[in-house]
Amino acid sequence: MSQADTNSRIDTVAVANPAEGRKAGVVGSLAQAVFYAALFASGAIAVDGVLLRFSGSFLTLGTAATVAAFWASVAVLAAAGLWIVLLPAILLTRGTVRRVILPTVVITAGFSIHTAIVRTILAANDPIGGAIILHPAFGVVWGVVLALAAAFVAKRAGGRYIAVYSIAIAGILFSSGVSAFVGHDAGAFILAFGPVLVLALGGPLVEHIRSGFARAAAAIAVIAVCGGALYGVAYVRGEHPLGPVMRPLAVTKTPAPGSPNVVIIVVDTMRASHTSLYGYKYPTTPNLKELAADSRFFPNAVTVDSCTLPAHSSMFTGMLPREHGAHASGMVSTVTMERARDYIAPLDPSRTTLATYLARGGYNTAGIVSNYARLCRQLGLSQGFSYYYDLPRFLLFSPGLAPAYKYAMEQVDTLFGCNGWLVKGTWHAEDVTSKAESWVRDNADGTPFFLFLNYMEAHHPYSAPGPYSRMDGEGIAYNPVMRLTPWLSFIRQYQRTGKGLDDNLLRQIENQYDGGIAYADHWMGELIRNLKANGLYDNTLIIVTSDHGEFFGEHGMLTHSVEIYEEGVEIPIIVKYPHSAHGGEVRRERVSIMDIFATVLDVTGQPIPPVTSQPLGKVTHPIMVENYNQGVMALRSNKPQKRVETVIYDGDYKYIHASTGANELYDLRNDPREASNLVKDRPEISGRLEKATTDWLARTGAFVPGKPAVGPAEPEGAGTSADRDMID
Repeated sequence: MSQADTNSRIDTVAVANPAEGRKAGVVGSLAQAVFYAALFASGAIAVDGVLLRFSGSFLTLGTAATVAAFWASVAVLAAAGLWIVLLPAILLTRGTVRRVILPTVVITAGFSIHTAIVRTILAANDPIGGAIILHPAFGVVWGVVLALAAAFVAKRAGGRYIAVYSIAIAGILFSSGVSAFVGHDAGAFILAFGPVLVLALGGPLVEHIRSGFARAAAAIAVIAVCGGALYGVAYVRGEHPLGPVMRPLAVTKTPAPGSPNVVIIVVDTMRASHTSLYGYKYPTTPNLKELAADSRFFPNAVTVDSCTLPAHSSMFTGMLPREHGAHASGMVSTVTMERARDYIAPLDPSRTTLATYLARGGYNTAGIVSNYARLCRQLGLSQGFSYYYDLPRFLLFSPGLAPAYKYAMEQVDTLFGCNGWLVKGTWHAEDVTSKAESWVRDNADGTPFFLFLNYMEAHHPYSAPGPYSRMDGEGIAYNPVMRLTPWLSFIRQYQRTGKGLDDNLLRQIENQYDGGIAYADHWMGELIRNLKANGLYDNTLIIVTSDHGEFFGEHGMLTHSVEIYEEGVEIPIIVKYPHSAHGGEVRRERVSIMDIFATVLDVTGQPIPPVTSQPLGKVTHPIMVENYNQGVMALRSNKPQKRVETVIYDGDYKYIHASTGANELYDLRNDPREASNLVKDRPEISGRLEKATTDWLARTGAFVPGKPAVGPAEPEGAGTSADRDMID
């Protein structure tokens, strides 16, 4: 039976039995309103997803499906509520008037809302359209016009309202999407008149179809054509999203038979004192502790800077930040998928990386990183990798674009108590491990491989999943301030005023932080078990470390990239040599993250270039740490924002040379948390270390792009020490 016949029957029943007909029409109006609202909401999310994807953003299908389900549910509830509000008017009317009341409101609201979403994109390039068509009042008026036009076409088509309204909704969404990619002077006009054109073409298509099934198929076909056309326009006019880096191997020699595989794991922001290896109060790293039984452990290791980019760059080049030049200040900005802002100095191509040396030596190289913002290909860290996965899990780079996605993910995360898990833009440890295992499975063909992994679980926003979110007991609630945007705001407030970090919040923060470490440790353990199961563990060099630590109120600081006190620079280094050589050995001399570079080359039989790095266990160079710029993160420390600091360790002493002259000296054995500055009390030590540091600075010079690196320099009067005990 056709829709027209059905409508005729309903009207006949209404005449014969007005109460029964009115009831059937009322229920039908609710069902249709719910359908239109759900169709509009899910379609709008699909269009916004295309806008995101072809504006350079990264978006997974899982995220899009979650957001679509959320907004479709909201739209259904809103339509039901609207039906209740308009129920008196619906009961008093019937026929065509009844059928158009709710669809008119739904389409008007949908058109107005989606016009507001794309307005940010169009207004800058279309001043005329922006002033008239993109005005909020026009959106409401034109939404009513489009809804009434659809009702008129449906009436002419014999009462086929569902099919025609579906086509009208498809036209609105298609036009709004196309307008964003066309832009300039035509965008706003396409947004307004595109739906009219789609309706004019699609309406007559269903007018001459009598079968209800065929009409539904025709409406679906129009929706599909609109969706395909939008994707085609976006593909041609938009900015293509990035995929993983995939390069052919640059092999210059064949690796020696039996060359070991290499796996480097960096647990981003893992503070050494919060791991089980250092006797922490919670078992945060049981798998790392188990690995240490087969490894050589360096408990007195430090990074080169409390920031991700310079630390990784030093690990990959064997140079200190002053030598390789890569750094990022603490200034607040946004790094997009396509370009790094000026405040970041990427690793210069003249600085050859560990991956490049190994690739030349016949190694298959892969990097899978979760920290997109500081390890993306634009910052030079992908050099030498034949495969480099640096994409975010869920991150929107275009300001003002698709706010529906951000809001929906936050609400779903809160609704299901996910502790910020859903809205975190970085890949979870499980994902990183899964990708790594897949790559190893596909590439473990006898050719030695180098696999670099970066886990982000300990990095803010702290969002450990259950059961890891209960490291400090069942009663520790997740505080929403730990989500990325509120957390950054809170950090700035705290470090300006020193207020807001009470004991309860600190406990919540550290609980989530510890849980993040434990979660990363679990999946690191899964990776190691996979290597063992596939017979790869024994002949693999495995190095586990962190790029820097984390502050939890010490020295008036939160997070990292703010200062180079021990909480920010102390890191663990665990080295599992092939065949578990040196297993269970603890080396207490102070070493640097940059010594990982020479260690890998030494174990794999590659020549070590003239850089500062030396193999772990053979380190004689002075241990130094640098800090380029405090930025806005250290306003309350009363230190100039552009203060540059250089640290040199000498036995138990740690000396901080500041570009402003406000130098510091600490005795780490007796004052491990650097509470008492001894620079004036120990003038002979301060003077000796000041001279050693300034001599080193003079010899190395500032980094110049493209200029060959200066060889290793030995400051006079400074030495290394194995004196600081492991924390129990």
